[in-house]
Amino acid sequence: MSEMTAMTAMTAMTAMTAMTAMTGRISSPSALSGLTALYGDGTVTEALISSRARNTPEPEPGEATWVVPRTGGFADGMLPGFNEAQHLDWWQPEVRALLCGQELLSGVRFVPDKDKSQLRLERADDKQHIIDLVRPSRPHFDKQLQLVIEHANSEQRRSRAPEVLAQVLPQVPFWSSVVPLSPWRTPRSYEFLGIALNFANLVCHRFKHTFAVTRPSELSPLVQPILQTPGWAAYPSGHATEAFFAARLITGLFGQPATHSPLWATLTRQAASIADNRVYAGLHYPIDGIAGRVLGHTLAEYVLSQCTELGWTPRSFTAGDPDALELQVLDWSRSIDDKDGIYQPQALVGKAAPQPSLIGQLWTRAREELTGLGF
Repeated sequence: MSEMTAMTAMTAMTAMTAMTAMTGRISSPSALSGLTALYGDGTVTEALISSRARNTPEPEPGEATWVVPRTGGFADGMLPGFNEAQHLDWWQPEVRALLCGQELLSGVRFVPDKDKSQLRLERADDKQHIIDLVRPSRPHFDKQLQLVIEHANSEQRRSRAPEVLAQVLPQVPFWSSVVPLSPWRTPRSYEFLGIALNFANLVCHRFKHTFAVTRPSELSPLVQPILQTPGWAAYPSGHATEAFFAARLITGLFGQPATHSPLWATLTRQAASIADNRVYAGLHYPIDGIAGRVLGHTLAEYVLSQCTELGWTPRSFTAGDPDALELQVLDWSRSIDDKDGIYQPQALVGKAAPQPSLIGQLWTRAREELTGLGF
């Protein structure tokens, strides 16, 4: 934050304090806690120094200092428990995000296979397969490019433009319109979803970096995307990965069946639409969204496995025949566990019980919050 911006923020905070004093009330707890931002203001700093010097009692004779009596792990001579997940409640949200993100990433590893143009994600401790994607060949993308140009010529490019523009930002408004989430009633659910989504995005970008697939507009001037082309690779689609990841994770978070509930169907339809919109925008090939679907869904299952007794289904995606019809449209109704299709599932990885984890602690907090609301 620049010095000028900081001064402006302090001025605004001081004005809010004065207004509060005039009205004689604090409008909400968040407004009350927000006043802690006055730390660092020169006037407040000087006042705190003089107030402490005048009002703080001296220790009793014979005592070196004075402390508030406490119990449990905070009693005299004690320290809190060692390496306990419940201590997450004590830290700032951004610190919880760093800790849980590090835990999730340290639990996996990436294994590239140059000969197969393949990148595999597996669990770090036992090399258990999570998902692998194979980079399609240049003939695949040449064929896909014609589909992108057809999308660009379609009237749907214009009709979907408002959605395309709105979905440049994270997709929170879209799935939050389907499920009753709000910053006031479900802050813990938002926090859990945000941390998990960040993990999915980090994994997706590792795949993108490895495959380094050029965007459609780099292959043809006929595409003419309606948004600035992002500064990262196309395959797999990050928007599709995020959308399908959110669909699966939110369904689990709300305690609904994975593939047989109206909530799952609505969120998955929405995810497919989000992925398709990126093709109409001229930023992605259809196959990017198809691969993003299986990546997002599988990553969500893996995260759930770190929080619950659920396992995950390891999956692979290999494009196969460039002319295959199933590579031309993202069909959300097609099962990603149909062994006769383009997706290649393996046996379910079972778990007897979830291991204690930081992300599991946040899951528990979010589930308790939603259970209290009847979900």
